[in-house]
Amino acid sequence: MKKALYLTASLGAALFALSFFLPFSFHNSPFRRFLWALDAALHGEELNEKIGLGGASLVIVYPYLWSGLCFLSFLFPRLKPQAFLLAASVLHLAGLGTLAFLAGALLYLRDSYIPYGLQLAGLVVPLLLLAGLTASAWFGGQLPRRRALSTTLAFLPQIPLQMGLAFAVRADGGPPWGFMLGAAGALIGASACFCVYLVEGLHGQNLHSDSYL
Repeated sequence: MKKALYLTASLGAALFALSFFLPFSFHNSPFRRFLWALDAALHGEELNEKIGLGGASLVIVYPYLWSGLCFLSFLFPRLKPQAFLLAASVLHLAGLGTLAFLAGALLYLRDSYIPYGLQLAGLVVPLLLLAGLTASAWFGGQLPRRRALSTTLAFLPQIPLQMGLAFAVRADGGPPWGFMLGAAGALIGASACFCVYLVEGLHGQNLHSDSYL
């Protein structure tokens, strides 16, 4: 049973990571937006423009890099889970920290283009999520449970976010199925990881037990 749950978690992570490129030719896919932001940052004339667009490119790509890492960790659960937690924590700090920094900068500059409420949410929510992810990764019990719980918490906000982006793209006349695939992958990943968390708690097995899978 646990092996099936781990494979399902890796499937959800793979679907989410794959959605980064889809639809491949669509100009508003995460991949295309990432390339645009990165190119604009590299060729920007002002320093604040370079910092803002460079940070935006990191915020765009970070969850998909993390999801690719999750795919490998749950597909090969014995492969250095401590290293996964450390790498995931670094990615969360970089991505969520950058998002909070950008939102804070917009609030400080009194930017009027992005609604104030959205800017405030962009500052507060990433910091709260980062605190929860850090606590679950390092203080959540046994190593397999910590990995499963932190991954569940990281996938959960992606479900409404990806669905919101899908509806926005559809309203603009674009194909929404890439973001819908991302939402499905996040839902599968979160559900399977939470089940792993529960099962690991029931069995109370450690990482090196022969029945780990």
